[in-house]
Amino acid sequence: TARRADGWSAAGRRRDAKGQKARSGGAAQRAVRGEGRGLDGRRLLDQLRRGDRAEVGRADGISATQRDVVGVFEPDRTLPTVLEELVSQRRVANVFALCMCGRRGTLTLGPPRSDPRRATSWTAAKGDSFYGVQLQRIQLGATALAPKEPPAATIVDSGTTFMYLHSAAFLPLLAAMRARRCVTLKPAAAPSDEFCVRLPFGGSLALLDRCYDNVTVVLPGATLSMPPSAYFYAAEDAGQYCMGVFNNYERALVLGAINMMYREVIFDRLNRRIGFRAADCTLDAASGQE
Repeated sequence: TARRADGWSAAGRRRDAKGQKARSGGAAQRAVRGEGRGLDGRRLLDQLRRGDRAEVGRADGISATQRDVVGVFEPDRTLPTVLEELVSQRRVANVFALCMCGRRGTLTLGPPRSDPRRATSWTAAKGDSFYGVQLQRIQLGATALAPKEPPAATIVDSGTTFMYLHSAAFLPLLAAMRARRCVTLKPAAAPSDEFCVRLPFGGSLALLDRCYDNVTVVLPGATLSMPPSAYFYAAEDAGQYCMGVFNNYERALVLGAINMMYREVIFDRLNRRIGFRAADCTLDAASGQE
């Protein structure tokens, strides 16, 4: 998922309450919401590495769906994923990790390098079809959203660009965002279930952080907090930013790529747990560290 230095690139395609396709952003870089099992991976045009050694400089022609590369907990599949094949050959452990840093990202098959400077927070993975987790609470600032109405299910899904809240939590979030007034930020036109603002000419994303509160997801053993500069994305109109948290119109909560940005997320399939640690975004594709 593309992300510019000044925020998310454009509004993504999503579905409304009736399940119909809603509007889609038209910018050159487009952030598209979709489920991981239906996404086709791009060809690997950079570097394919095994350990510290680049085995393929430009791996043109390698293309697979996200499901085919890492898979999900699906006992009905007959063909192994790339990860499962490597695990069966005992070449890697049954672990993979995603690390997203602005314009770059890394998919690691097998456990990522340990780093004593970055502690990993672990939470249990639930369910057989997706990477489900147990939600303890979700907050806007210090205020819990719908504490007496938790979602029926919470999943971690890198194939979904944004965050999709269950309606009971989304509605008070939307109301709180609309009620907040800041001198430097002006409300911008948006659909009835979205929230957008306009930054002044030359204004930085720091203005968002000064005005609005963090959105925080608390899981057993892990806390994921996003400042406004992380959960607002750049819309098509210059200077307009929209909240990348949407109403899921059902009782499920989806933690998408927006929740994973600037984190390394480790999917330990062997021990059925998910780890989160701060991403080391100083590395690049040529450093030999990915």
